[in-house]
Amino acid sequence: MIKIKDFLITGILFFSLLSLVFSQELVFVNALEMGSSEILSDNSLNYLNPTDLDWTDISIYHTGNATLLDTTSDDYFEYSISDTMIYLHEVDTHQCMFGLYAKVPVKNDFLAFSCEFRSKADLADVRNGIIRFFDSNSLERINNTPIFMSQADGVSLDSGYDYLGGNFSFEGYTEVIMFIYMGDIYAANWNLECWVRNLRIYTEGQLPLKNSLPPSIPLNYYNWTCDTYGISTTGSLTPFSGGEFSYSVNQSHVLIEEQGSGTNNAYVGVSTTIPIYYDFITFAFEAKISSDSTGESTVHYRIYDSVTKQRIYPHVGLGFFSIDNGETGFNYFELNISKTGFDEVEILFFYRDISSINDNHKLWIRNFRHQYPIEYDNKPPIITSVNEYVYKYGIIGNFLNWTLEDENPYNYTILRDGLVLCSYQWSNNETVFYNVDLLPVGTYNYTLVAYDCYENKAAKTILVIVIPAVTELTTIFALIIFPIVLVTITYLKHDRRKRSKLAK
Repeated sequence: MIKIKDFLITGILFFSLLSLVFSQELVFVNALEMGSSEILSDNSLNYLNPTDLDWTDISIYHTGNATLLDTTSDDYFEYSISDTMIYLHEVDTHQCMFGLYAKVPVKNDFLAFSCEFRSKADLADVRNGIIRFFDSNSLERINNTPIFMSQADGVSLDSGYDYLGGNFSFEGYTEVIMFIYMGDIYAANWNLECWVRNLRIYTEGQLPLKNSLPPSIPLNYYNWTCDTYGISTTGSLTPFSGGEFSYSVNQSHVLIEEQGSGTNNAYVGVSTTIPIYYDFITFAFEAKISSDSTGESTVHYRIYDSVTKQRIYPHVGLGFFSIDNGETGFNYFELNISKTGFDEVEILFFYRDISSINDNHKLWIRNFRHQYPIEYDNKPPIITSVNEYVYKYGIIGNFLNWTLEDENPYNYTILRDGLVLCSYQWSNNETVFYNVDLLPVGTYNYTLVAYDCYENKAAKTILVIVIPAVTELTTIFALIIFPIVLVTITYLKHDRRKRSKLAK
């Protein structure tokens, strides 16, 4: 019998455990709701923060080829630096780029960093914040390297925080300059502000999302759309006819390539739909670009409403500027962007072409990953069959059979000793039959290889053994036994005659 005391103790323990589980669930949900920094914090990684670096404040001329030596003397801004925050604020600037720069280490030809980026202004057309890289010796910007932009979109006065990170190729460098700045192209003061939160320079090259996102799935299982689109900071994902280019996608990468007469005044790219979870778009990818032109700008992605095809504002941008007649090599990007009110979005990867000639623009995308992948089957089909089948030579009606199971069936191939005999499509729980009559006496391997829609593969082999029929055994028996019998009879007759003579 259970005592009341024991019952009360058990009840208290149960409700305590339930309370603990509930409180942990609330902590998890609240962490997701608080923002990207709460999700992506990982103190186990080795990194430098802003106060570990030596920063220089600077204002330079707002020109395309400006170096960190092209300083101005009549522009003023304020800033602050802490372990977790860098803040820039316009005071009195005019057509200049103003901000902070510091030398950061490059390890094994790569620089890995992450941060949360936010910009704000009194006019949506001027809001911006930028991160790009310069040579630590010449103080000139390094071409063929990424640039991040919390950029003006004509709609948003405040971008909010977006997480971004990357692992970027700086071949031949042991250090580079990271320049965090804002660009002012107006005489008026629009109260430009920029925040860089939780800036981290990773000394071991590991980033938070790189280890937490699910593995990439084959790119040819996404529903890609490829087209040309009008160049605009606003507007919809509306294709227009024009230009010559090619597009290909396989398991490993997407490739877009300008061809023929080329493309002009257009974004040329591919788009697909990805899901949103807890109001965040979380994804990562590797990209590489090349071009014959100089000074070309190739931007990598934008986000659109998957239903209306209207662009969703704001989100941090990235790209490569000044391709400089070359190829960048693959660089890794990861982003976590807050977007409420959506279950999914359409993401566009593209190159931007402003030249009327064919500059042989190329854009590669690979290792595309996001927080909650599209429905993807990575399990091979199930094949059920016997392991061995034996029949006598000459017997008719011999069929092998395999039963195939998979929710996403595609096709199968049957081989005999490695030679392809046939290929057909199949359905879930289908039993495949194959006739093996009239084979010569011997042993054969019949293998069925089944594929599903995701190119998962399974194979099952049946060993077929054909043995001699009864007539063949009789013939063999006669050929072997008859001479023996004949010799025996002859011997007996001879022996009988011999004995008869002896008897007389």
